[in-house]
Amino acid sequence: MDLKSSDLVQRIQSAARLSEADMWRLATEMCADGIRTASEAEAVLHCHARLDRLEGDWPKRFTRALRDYLLLRTEPEGEVSADNLAWLREHVAPQGRVRTKSELDLLIMMYKQAEDVTDGYGVFVLDALCEWLIAAGKVDGDIVERIGAVLAMGDKGGTPWVSHAEAAVLLRTNDRLGHAGDDPAWSRVFARGVGNYLMARAHPNPESDRQALARQNWVGSADSRPGQYIGCLALGFNKGRWFDGVSLSPEQASLARQMASEAANDQAVAQIRKRSWLRRRLGWEKTGEADRALVDFLNQEAPGLTTGLVVATG
Repeated sequence: MDLKSSDLVQRIQSAARLSEADMWRLATEMCADGIRTASEAEAVLHCHARLDRLEGDWPKRFTRALRDYLLLRTEPEGEVSADNLAWLREHVAPQGRVRTKSELDLLIMMYKQAEDVTDGYGVFVLDALCEWLIAAGKVDGDIVERIGAVLAMGDKGGTPWVSHAEAAVLLRTNDRLGHAGDDPAWSRVFARGVGNYLMARAHPNPESDRQALARQNWVGSADSRPGQYIGCLALGFNKGRWFDGVSLSPEQASLARQMASEAANDQAVAQIRKRSWLRRRLGWEKTGEADRALVDFLNQEAPGLTTGLVVATG
């Protein structure tokens, strides 16, 4: 850090009460020069806590400057490293909470632009977005849109389909939202994200259907039939070892395959049985709109799958 930058950092850190005008001048000067050290980055974050609510271009200056520091001036260059993730947890999401939308956008920007990301980064960003929804106590369409985008990018972390950890965040969020989650935008993202996870978990060899199961096709697509599974599974559940990965026993998996195959050819299977499975899975006495959207979506996308899951999991 040169003398000028060091002086700026010290002034920010030592001043009990800088005026917003002084804070703006110091922070924008530091961003213009380029953030080069952790101390400078922490000083800019200190300023951001007060400047984010102001009108103007500060949020964009902030996200670009922090992005450049974390992706271009830390090693390995161009990657979100484990050290980056630890720093972000400590300084951007203390106590597991991100304070501003600008900081959420910083996390998403890094996810999108990084050449590679460390394990756990995608779940960290997803959790930060979901915690924002929960804290607000209502569904914010802009945040839900960001959640869908983050889920669609998750293959950068090495998982072509929605992972167990990501599905767990969605399930926990839906539980904590309660009736506040009865929103079409949230129901859509929840149904497609958890549906993608369940399909991949039940599949005997998901790598063989990598394209059809790709998360971008499920969460990131406006297509009403993201995986194009309709019809093809009606004769397919009894071919291959479907449900082995989620069954209590090989015998249970075999029964699940039989029942799923029959259900795929009989759409009159009682909805109450399928929703009973969801209630047990989520630990709820009553299901909400998002849960019903998940069942309806899976019945459209893969007829018989929910029946197989009910039987497989007991």
